[in-house]
Amino acid sequence: MTEKDQLAKAKFEHEALVQNLEELKDLVRKQGTQRKLVESENIVLRKRLMDQKKRTE
Repeated sequence: MTEKDQLAKAKFEHEALVQNLEELKDLVRKQGTQRKLVESENIVLRKRLMDQKKRTE
């Protein structure tokens, strides 16, 4: 394999790694957003449950 081929291969691998990293960052952002939504929904549901318990007592 020539030096030019090695450089081309290294560049291709680097670009693939950068793309993979960007996709992982995006996934982490989406999961963080999803987690916040679930936590918010849990707070709302907990409040509703407490309100229902107060009404039935």
